[in-house]
Amino acid sequence: MKEIYKDPILYFTDENTENKGERVGGFIFNYVPPTPDIHVHVNKPLKGFSTFQEAEKHDTKIRFTVGFMFDEKDEDLRQKQTTQFLDFRKRYNEWFWFEDEFGILFKGKIVKKFDIKVPEQFEGVTYYIDIELLCPCGLDGWPKETKDEVDVSGA
Repeated sequence: MKEIYKDPILYFTDENTENKGERVGGFIFNYVPPTPDIHVHVNKPLKGFSTFQEAEKHDTKIRFTVGFMFDEKDEDLRQKQTTQFLDFRKRYNEWFWFEDEFGILFKGKIVKKFDIKVPEQFEGVTYYIDIELLCPCGLDGWPKETKDEVDVSGA
């Protein structure tokens, strides 16, 4: 059976349940599938070759752009789209859920990148936000049963 490509989706985290909440709105493009965030520690002795510390686990990073378009004809729709954009912009430091094209869920925070761009030819109509999401889980996604075992407090 042929799989149909599914667009990735970004969600807020529900404040009450800490699970996947409402959709962020906008659309995702310039999407790079989840990759391991590899940081290999190297020890370089004065004499001899480098030795590497083997990592047991790696976080996952996901890079993409969220686009928000504002309707020029329907004022009610434009107001809804504006509210979605402003809500996302002010909640940038919260936890987000990301569902990739295979339906795998990742939970992470925006790090390093939150660049808002307004293309000159679409000024006031389109906003793009380049994002890097860092997720404290492997490429197999956020653990369902072991939620309590994953320390996301940063402590």
